[in-house]
Amino acid sequence: SAASDVYKRQIFFRALSILEDVLDNEKIAIYALDDNTTYGRLQVCSRSLNNSIARSLKLTDLPDLISSISKGAIYQNNAVQPGYPAYFVPISVQDNLVAGIAVWQANYEQYSLEYYNLIKVISGLIQSSLVRATLFENANISKRYLPNTNILKPEAFKQVIKVKTQMQDSQIAEFVLVRVLN
Repeated sequence: SAASDVYKRQIFFRALSILEDVLDNEKIAIYALDDNTTYGRLQVCSRSLNNSIARSLKLTDLPDLISSISKGAIYQNNAVQPGYPAYFVPISVQDNLVAGIAVWQANYEQYSLEYYNLIKVISGLIQSSLVRATLFENANISKRYLPNTNILKPEAFKQVIKVKTQMQDSQIAEFVLVRVLN
């Protein structure tokens, strides 16, 4: 289950700081995408964006971005359209679109072929990591989940909470833990 996949969350957590450092940009967000490519759900974002961007991104409100995503291409906002990120990189795992990296603001020098290629290389590495994490998760599904459910076993659940707590402590993501009593 993508919603509880601790490995993907760890990758997003680490990828954000790498993206910020290598791209010299602190206006980056990583979204998990739904199956219909209708919405992106914020997973992590730069601290500077923490209270200034919505937790959900309605992709259908951004037709030029959707057009680019449907071709599997990196979107580059050369026309500086309002409401659009400067760049948006779709991330696929086994031909399924699972995530998107948004660079929300870029300075003049960052609208270059060199910067575009840098984003392409880094996002390719992130995509490779997600593919490996998915393969590992699928191979270990019986060890992580209660039989015939999407419910994590206690140890796997602790790992998820640990990663989410690290992300919240770093001010790059938030989470709420709800306890259900039966």
